Amino acid sequence: MLDDLDKEFVKSFERISCLKKAVAPDVMLKLYAFNKQANFGNNFSFNSGLNVRNAFKFNAWMQLKDMSATEAKKEYIKLANTIINPKKKVMKNPILCSVLLITIVYFSGCKSESKSETVIAPLKEVVKSSAKFSLAAAKNDIGWTAYKTTEKIPVNGQFKKVNITANGDGNTIKEAIHNTSFSIPVSSIFTKDSSRDYKIRKFFFSFMDTSLLSGTLEISSISTGIATIKMNGITDKVPFEYTIIDNVFSMKSTLDINKWNAKAAIASLNKVCEELHKGADGVSKTWDEVTLNITSTF
Repeated sequence: MLDDLDKEFVKSFERISCLKKAVAPDVMLKLYAFNKQANFGNNFSFNSGLNVRNAFKFNAWMQLKDMSATEAKKEYIKLANTIINPKKKVMKNPILCSVLLITIVYFSGCKSESKSETVIAPLKEVVKSSAKFSLAAAKNDIGWTAYKTTEKIPVNGQFKKVNITANGDGNTIKEAIHNTSFSIPVSSIFTKDSSRDYKIRKFFFSFMDTSLLSGTLEISSISTGIATIKMNGITDKVPFEYTIIDNVFSMKSTLDINKWNAKAAIASLNKVCEELHKGADGVSKTWDEVTLNITSTF
C-alpha cells in the first residue's frame, strides 16, 4: 500500500506526464533527475551509445547522488507544484478562432532568471479530411496482454490515448491504415488497477526512459502487415495479422520486448511484483512476450 508521500508523488508524476503546456528544458531535467533518484537511488546506469540529450539527463541524475528517496520525492513534488500551480496565472487569449498566443522563454548565459516575450501568430485553419475513412476520427482501442507466472497467466490492459501523427486517411480502410504514423503516451496506460498502472510506468517504462511509443503501420497483403515500433530508443519491425469486417479494422501482433533492450526493465518490474508474479510452483516470472490487440471502428 502506498503511503501519503508516495500517493502525492504518483499524483504529481501523472499530472506532469499529462501536462499540455511546454516546460523549460532545465526544469524537465530536474524533474527527470528527482524521479530517477526517487525510484532507483544511486543505481546509475548509462549506455555510452546513447545521444547527447540522454547524456545530459544522466548527468543531472548523478548530481543527486546520495539523496534519499524521500527527499527526492519531496523535491519532485515541490518542483511539480510550481509548474502545475504557478503563482502568476497567464491570462487566456480571449480572441478565439483568430489568433494563437505563443509564449517563448529565453534563458541567458549564467543567469537563473528568465524573461518571456509574447508573439502573436495567426491560428491555422483546421482542414477536415475529405477522405471516406479517417483514423483520427475513428474509435481506436489499443489493447495489450502481458503474462506472469510460469503458468503464463494473462494480464490485460490498454492505452487510453493514441495520436495519429501522419497520414491515416483513405477512400478505403486499407488506404487509411497503410503508412499511418502514430504515437502513444505511456502515461495513458490503464489496467483497471491504479497500483499496477503506477508500477508499470515507474518500474518498466521509466526504467527504459520511455514516455512515448511511436511507429508506423504498413499493409503487406490482404491479411498481413508490418508494424514499425520505436521504444527505448530502438526501432524494430513486427509482423501483424488483420481483418476488416464491415467498418472495423482489427489487428493482432506478438512482441518480444527484448528486441527493444527491455531485459533490465522486465527484471525491475518482476522484482517489485515478485510475490504477485509467483505461481503454484513458487517461481516468480514476468514474461518478455506481449500481445497487441488493436481495433479501429470507422
